[in-house]
Amino acid sequence: MLYNYWIVRYVPDSLRPDTAGIGVIVVGKEHGDHAYRFVNSVSEIPQLGGNPQYALQALDALEDEIALFASEDALSLGTHRDFRQVVERARRQNYGVMRIDAPGQIVDESAQVAADALYQRLIHRESSTRPHLVSRLREQARSYYTSSTYARLKEHTLIRPTLSVHNAVERLDLAVATDEILEINSTFSFQSRADSNLENRVQAWTFSMSKLRKTGGHLSKGATTLDVSPHVPITVLVDEPRTDKQRQMYNRVTADWVDYNIEIVKPDWLEAHAGQLEQQLAFIAV
Repeated sequence: MLYNYWIVRYVPDSLRPDTAGIGVIVVGKEHGDHAYRFVNSVSEIPQLGGNPQYALQALDALEDEIALFASEDALSLGTHRDFRQVVERARRQNYGVMRIDAPGQIVDESAQVAADALYQRLIHRESSTRPHLVSRLREQARSYYTSSTYARLKEHTLIRPTLSVHNAVERLDLAVATDEILEINSTFSFQSRADSNLENRVQAWTFSMSKLRKTGGHLSKGATTLDVSPHVPITVLVDEPRTDKQRQMYNRVTADWVDYNIEIVKPDWLEAHAGQLEQQLAFIAV
């Protein structure tokens, strides 16, 4: 099938020609036939000057736009052309440190296959830890939390909110909130390369959760700010390690999770977990 694709670039200085590819978006002709892959950490962005952390923030904003589009019912969107307009609008916005190239075309069997192939050919660097695994897990979680099947859950889900705990700030993947926080949710892929970057990232997150259990914190998304109880349910979406090295690291970094009452959710459990949250929200509404 024929697809349009856009390359997303980090632009540290608009007066210099140096740029670095940091992602790719692929869109087909049918509604819902789209995919994307973005870098997931500063270490995956070449050192071209500037602050690459700003590029990750710009990618987060773009990812939020894509997720918002994907969460809506097809009938409310009109034609699939609208998604191309989302990308074209992002091109014009520029985000200060991020630029989206004019679209190209590629023929492949699916949007995801095309996105993976383009990412591997145009974006991937040898130091990469296969961030697309995390992106796929996040997208899978969002598809349930924002599905019209779970109307109450969709209404009360916050995407990529910020959690402030003591002197630390964590970007969560999801949160479920009414007048109180019913769940905070983060995602880690243990099928990525079992290196020190992943281990340090999980350990830093676990340390923040240990502080949260002692002091509580604050959750913010746009103009919304809510207090987070030390007893808030914490869930982590993870995939199963495949190699001995991945399993050893998984056992190391998750050893303390039971002490902090952190619930592990596997991809196969997502539908049932979303259903439980929907029932909990229905009970609150009564």
